Amino acid sequence: MKTARGVGNLELREIDIPKPKRDEVLIEVAAAGICGTDIHIKHDQAFYTPPVVLGHEYSGKVAEVGEDVTSVAVGNRVVSPATAYCGKCHQCKTGHMNRCTAPDKRILGTSNANGAFAKYLVVPDYIVHQVPKGVSLEEAALAEPFACVVHSVIDKTPICPGDIVVVQGPGTMGLMATQIAKSMGAGKIIVTGVTADKWRLDIAKKIGADLTIDVQSESDPVSIVNNETDGQGADAVIEASGACVACTQALDFVKVAGHVTL
Repeated sequence: MKTARGVGNLELREIDIPKPKRDEVLIEVAAAGICGTDIHIKHDQAFYTPPVVLGHEYSGKVAEVGEDVTSVAVGNRVVSPATAYCGKCHQCKTGHMNRCTAPDKRILGTSNANGAFAKYLVVPDYIVHQVPKGVSLEEAALAEPFACVVHSVIDKTPICPGDIVVVQGPGTMGLMATQIAKSMGAGKIIVTGVTADKWRLDIAKKIGADLTIDVQSESDPVSIVNNETDGQGADAVIEASGACVACTQALDFVKVAGHVTL
């Protein structure tokens, strides 16, 4: 089968279709998204174990199951998280499976497990979830990044009705964060980005942002936020760009005793 691999560049190669073990599921990939992590790996700027097939935001259909698998069947439409966690370490036992500390844990498209930039991939059955009726496989491929944003915004960011929220970065995660903050009752949402993000900032306005700021063209973005908040600063800032300078600027945007989510 054809796959997309790093290191430093992507190569299209033919490799054998993997065979699922007793407790594994072979999934035929229907859709796969390009995450910022994939780009960092391509440029050798992130942790990974080469050679590896990239891709961890995906959906597909079950093509084959191991003999011990009962949770899904051939033909089921499915997704999975990126991490095949151990379930035994402290982080797993306290509900933080994404932080699994097992040295042999598998992370799709990163370490010890090939990802979804391929015709097929194999994952353990316990991380596979069926896609509900009414959700397309293209939409379902966003389940992994959407889950990350739900965790960051709903679980980790205290947003009360009427709060003023700044979202830094209008990428996929930032736009999702904008929608979720809106659904939580935010009174005003300000989305910031760079000049190259203009088209994304336009999308942000359509899905819930009350104001957008180009932090490269504006001489004093902090003053704009202060003016929009009666000099108090934002109740919450969600940093979704991954840029170091944005992390520093988040502290300038937020009010005293406000909240910053990185």
